[in-house]
Amino acid sequence: MAISSSTKVRTVRTNQKKPTKFKPQGPHKSNNQPRTSAKPTQTRRENLTLFDWLQVLDYVDDHPDLTQPQIVRYCETRSDNEGGSLKFSQGTLSKKLKPEAKEELRQCAQSHPDALSGKQARIVTRPDVEKCLILWVEDMECRGETVSGPMLVEKRQRIEEMLEVPDEQRLTGTGWITSFKKACVVLNMVILVKLTVNRHLLYKVPNARAPPPRRSWVS
Repeated sequence: MAISSSTKVRTVRTNQKKPTKFKPQGPHKSNNQPRTSAKPTQTRRENLTLFDWLQVLDYVDDHPDLTQPQIVRYCETRSDNEGGSLKFSQGTLSKKLKPEAKEELRQCAQSHPDALSGKQARIVTRPDVEKCLILWVEDMECRGETVSGPMLVEKRQRIEEMLEVPDEQRLTGTGWITSFKKACVVLNMVILVKLTVNRHLLYKVPNARAPPPRRSWVS
């Protein structure tokens, strides 16, 4: 039988598309749930600062009858007015409550001006030099003088020479200035908070002087 030119020839597809596989879905969630005013809990701090741990230790000393799980629970549910929530495990608390660990925390809190705000202690190779430098900055503030970076470098060199600091322990350059300024600012904030808490005592003292103004730095 002859095929006319007007007749269309049907072609067979070789690359047929595979059927789509549908993943099984779970039960349908209803949108008719009643509304609620409940809000998700705020994110709690995972890494505690030294100041946080000192607060925990003070609370433990003030409540010797509480067990460690009760202390952990209290710190987790602490309100914002009490300082906010602190999250840590009972194992971590047990390590911090060891006599040597408690002594190390309290010594670290008094070692550097910014130790309370840090999660790790700021390393100071010569605490005696740093204390002398801080006292000099305080004296300059009382005089109304502004301390600059080059002034800090020159004064540190003089203090190191006066204390006969070995050459390998002396700090050269200006890389330490930023950390030192931060430490001084934190120290000033701590002093200001203490004065604010005891401001009623300040006004009762005859001829009481107001706290010094905040530090002003010049690069």
